[in-house]
Amino acid sequence: MKNITITCVIALSGCAYQSSGEDIVSTTPLPLSPIPLKIEVDNYSTQILNGVFTLTPEMTGIYQEYLKTKGYSTVIQNDFNALSAFGLTLWGVTTAGIGLVALATDDGPSDACWVYDCQSTKENEFTRIEKGKSITDKLKFRPGEIVIDFKDGKNVLQSIPLDSSGSASITLMELGYPDEISINLSFKGLLKDVAVSGNNEKFEVPKQVTAIGSEVINSTFYIDQFSLSNKVGDFSEGYIKEVVSNRDSYIESLQDSLIPISFPHSYTIPEIKKPKLLPLPELKKERFETTDEFKLRASDALEVRNIHVEQVKKAFKYQVDERNKIVTIDNEFIKKAAGDIVRVSRLRIKENQSFDIERLKEQVIYAFRNVVGNTYLDNLSYDADNSMLYGVIKSTGSDYSESIRSLVPRDVAKNIFESPSIANVRLDFGISNPNEISLNNINLFVLGERYNAVVTDETYKNNSVYFKVTPRKLEWNMEQLISDKPDEVVLAGLQSANLVDAKSVNLRTYIRGSVLNSSEVNFVDDIPELLKISERVRKQTNKWLIVVGIERYDNAQDIIFAKRSASLFKKVVQSKFGVTEQNTLTLFDEDATAGAIKGSIGLILDKVKKGDTIYFYYNGHGIPNPTQDSEPYILPSDSFPSFVSEDDGLMLKSLYSKLSNSKASQVIVFVDSCFSGMTDGMPLLPDVAASRLVPKRVEFNEKKMVVITAGRKDQFSNAFYERGNRLFSYYVMKYILTQEGTVNDLFDVVRTNVVKESKLLGGVKKQEPSLQGNGLIRL
Repeated sequence: MKNITITCVIALSGCAYQSSGEDIVSTTPLPLSPIPLKIEVDNYSTQILNGVFTLTPEMTGIYQEYLKTKGYSTVIQNDFNALSAFGLTLWGVTTAGIGLVALATDDGPSDACWVYDCQSTKENEFTRIEKGKSITDKLKFRPGEIVIDFKDGKNVLQSIPLDSSGSASITLMELGYPDEISINLSFKGLLKDVAVSGNNEKFEVPKQVTAIGSEVINSTFYIDQFSLSNKVGDFSEGYIKEVVSNRDSYIESLQDSLIPISFPHSYTIPEIKKPKLLPLPELKKERFETTDEFKLRASDALEVRNIHVEQVKKAFKYQVDERNKIVTIDNEFIKKAAGDIVRVSRLRIKENQSFDIERLKEQVIYAFRNVVGNTYLDNLSYDADNSMLYGVIKSTGSDYSESIRSLVPRDVAKNIFESPSIANVRLDFGISNPNEISLNNINLFVLGERYNAVVTDETYKNNSVYFKVTPRKLEWNMEQLISDKPDEVVLAGLQSANLVDAKSVNLRTYIRGSVLNSSEVNFVDDIPELLKISERVRKQTNKWLIVVGIERYDNAQDIIFAKRSASLFKKVVQSKFGVTEQNTLTLFDEDATAGAIKGSIGLILDKVKKGDTIYFYYNGHGIPNPTQDSEPYILPSDSFPSFVSEDDGLMLKSLYSKLSNSKASQVIVFVDSCFSGMTDGMPLLPDVAASRLVPKRVEFNEKKMVVITAGRKDQFSNAFYERGNRLFSYYVMKYILTQEGTVNDLFDVVRTNVVKESKLLGGVKKQEPSLQGNGLIRL
């Protein structure tokens, strides 16, 4: 058998970093890439059963081995670009393509020599990927990756993917019962550059099989010594039952060839291990050091650490992005391959449904042939006076027998008696309705000459119904095939490139002591006392309150005091605006998931009536999407900053649209989030470290709705450590507790106080609340 070779072209770039000196200490083979460099088809296994042609290629894959090489750098790392390039090799990631590398992860870099001007030591072990030898192994592939094109002599083409068992099947009727079948094999996996050579094999179809095609068309078939099988059956008792059993086998073979059994699975591509970040510097004021000198020293130390953090984040993001590219490409292949499998099956089923009558005839023919087996002539006798040959037709597959007579010349009869094998008996059957089979003719063939034979049974009438068998109509649940099967496809998950710095603090907090959460901070908050002494308002059923406060995030920086401020805001609004507990929705921390935010808000808005007032408060991260012109999103507690934009329901404009399109007559929104990608001076997205993003303006019905946001455009949202609250939220609550007026009145007071206090945090921390909408609405 002629080998078939498929060659894949793979481009692999080298490491971006080249050291001036290195000591290679070990090499470890990586797992074989699932993508072969070459595919060799060694042989084919074929089978024709019940009109179904099944092809199973035996294939060998040639894979490129890749090695994880460990060494040590002796280069001084001062330049940021060189440093980041160096960092990219630390976890074994290079800018290679299509999943052949980027699979190795180490424990991350050491803390030394990332930022400071010092010479790298052997603590700075790095990793890079190098080509090894080629390895030959049995081909590993997924359903949908190997596709076989089947052609008949007239170039009727059907492209069918190999299933998980390594086979592809097609019915001969789909190809028009050809004399031969040509096949072409191709690889449809991840790689685009695939060269195929020597790939054109042909397989002959046995003549007795191809004859069935014309028999189906002509509604006639015959049984003779060239029948298809020697299956044993019991004609007298179980003949019809055996025919039906073979009919069912035919149906199963046909349906199995058309309905997909399996779909491709995603490759297991490990996530990039998160690197360690430098700890906070341990500094304390020296005896003869002034406070300003200590602040300057502390500021420098924090700046150095922040530079380190940003560099590591960039390196980590690069690696995660490379991994995610591979995952995305693979997921796209899986979705396309699964879609192609379903599409091909649907087209083939639709085409086969047009063969309903032909299929019914075909299954009867196959069933009858498989039961009867071959026929032969036995119990011969000859009446020389009347030149009449007598005999009994028997079957190799059952105890079927039929007594016949035929007018045969003496010399021919003599030859038959001397050599019975020269006589071939053929039974010609006809199909009608199409489930009735009639014996139309009996022919005796001797050395090419045909002699007509008749049944000696006086009661037998030519063309009478020989027996009946009920064919099964081919049925497929198209809806189930279309809807259920693709659900079996499991896609690999993307990894978040967000590296949370749990130790991040500002200078003021650092000098006072490392702040990890609100419970560890000493503060004096007057809001609870003001709430206690303020006059409560009578409860009103036409007012609604939605409060979302997220302090603890699964995949992002925590926001100190966010939950505390949200909890206080709820109490303040309920007390001063008369909102009942039944009309209040609160979602804090782990309860504020993406599903809960979208679902719960929708449920409460359905209850709002015309004339009602909605108060909405959000205290959490705001994420601008750089790829969507900085379209702003809210960040639920369980979402990734890098992927939140995949959910349109979390768009700020989607939220505002729901609020302004509700039946409420007025909507007042407080958003303690700046949507610049920064909170408390720390970036949420790796890309916003150097420059903050300007969020896109969100449109809504500004006649009935007003929005006050914690900061303008690219500003920060700050914490108010002295009061144990978020800065913006504190002054909003204080105004509500101590004053009355319109939203404009509240905004003027809040803005003045927030700007004044934020200036004390430093120029870059300046925070100016913004207002959009109808500020004349009374609180």
